[in-house]
Amino acid sequence: MKMNFFGRRSQPAATPKPAAPSSYAGNGGGGGGGGGGVNSAVGNIKQTISNMTKRQELLEKKMLVEQKKALELKKKGNKKGALLCLKKKKMYEKEVDKIVASVFNLEQQAATLESSQTTADIINTQKEFKNAMKKMQAQVNVDNVADLQDDIQEQMQIQEEVSEILGQSAALDDEDELEDELNELMMEDEEEELLADVTGLTVDSMPSNTIQTATSLPSAPVGTVETEPKTAVTEDEDDIALRELQAEMAM
Repeated sequence: MKMNFFGRRSQPAATPKPAAPSSYAGNGGGGGGGGGGVNSAVGNIKQTISNMTKRQELLEKKMLVEQKKALELKKKGNKKGALLCLKKKKMYEKEVDKIVASVFNLEQQAATLESSQTTADIINTQKEFKNAMKKMQAQVNVDNVADLQDDIQEQMQIQEEVSEILGQSAALDDEDELEDELNELMMEDEEEELLADVTGLTVDSMPSNTIQTATSLPSAPVGTVETEPKTAVTEDEDDIALRELQAEMAM
């Protein structure tokens, strides 16, 4: 043992204490919350369930072996050895029952953790939605939106009024032109009908009173007649017949 210069014994270096094992081995840093911790815990639980299931399968095989040995010993007359094998089988059965119950509890815990993680994810998503909505609403002023809507409505009303005015002026112009065209067509139609009536007039189509008037005219005088008086008489009769015909057509 070494002595220092002042006559005191040097104290041995303190041995560092080993760190306490983490409750979740291999969780990539441990102690961290959030989805990583939950996933690590669920992974550890599933790994433990897998190991316990393998242990259960091994014990069940041992149970079959002890049961087979008990039957063989019983057949050989070794009752004491057969009972001992049955005791071992019962011991294995109890351990299997414990494993089955433990596995059930672990599976229930894993499902609870996964459900809790899902709930946490939903809550976090809702928080992100809320924050995003706040940011978007901060960029939009309610008063500005209302003013914008009012401006849009006003511009639409102005456009409707302008369109209505333009439509009315165009309609008036069209009506005047159409009326003039209609009057022209009516005048042309009347002229065509009058011309057709005059040119298509025959003795058969003339009224009976007109025919009687024309046939009841006095016969030409016998003898020598002067040319000028005859021409005058003929023109007077034609004028009379024409006037009567026009009167008949006007009725």
